[in-house]
Amino acid sequence: YLAPGEATFLVMAADEGHAELSPLFDPSVAVSSPISDGGGVLVLSRRPVAGAPTISLKHFETGVDDRIMPDRLIDALGDRIGRTGLVLVGIPEAQRSMGQAQLDHFIAHTGYSGPIIDYRRQIGEFASASAVAAVFAAAMVKRPNRFECSSAIQAPTVLVLGLGSSLTAMEVSPYEGSADIGK
Repeated sequence: YLAPGEATFLVMAADEGHAELSPLFDPSVAVSSPISDGGGVLVLSRRPVAGAPTISLKHFETGVDDRIMPDRLIDALGDRIGRTGLVLVGIPEAQRSMGQAQLDHFIAHTGYSGPIIDYRRQIGEFASASAVAAVFAAAMVKRPNRFECSSAIQAPTVLVLGLGSSLTAMEVSPYEGSADIGK
């Protein structure tokens, strides 16, 4: 809970792999092997902070069935895709075919041709995998030269997509305001 007037807060997600309980939170755990765990923590501020990445939710939709492609997600992004240097995409293993069809549709209808990293294939299947991706995106925007794939990034913005029965888009970009804010 964020009290009125508070500007900074901590967001944390973490889970430990458990053979019986983890599949209840994320059905993809049941179809992946070996069992994984992880988490992510971000300190967020309602006020801009010079040098800190800006994170904004661009789209959130749940209850998507396999006949709906991500057109509303694409519309919500508008022309921002042209500023995107990297897409981190999360496709839950339990919804792999639906998520891959959505990703193919996204690429075909946006013309995005930059690098795409399927982060769940890299870090594993666990309920807080998207939290890890958000932290990774913020770190890449803040210090892109620390990551091997940064040479392929043509623009400073990272788009984190969640595909499957929930469609999400989060944009992580460098702060573009006054340099004296937050000092």
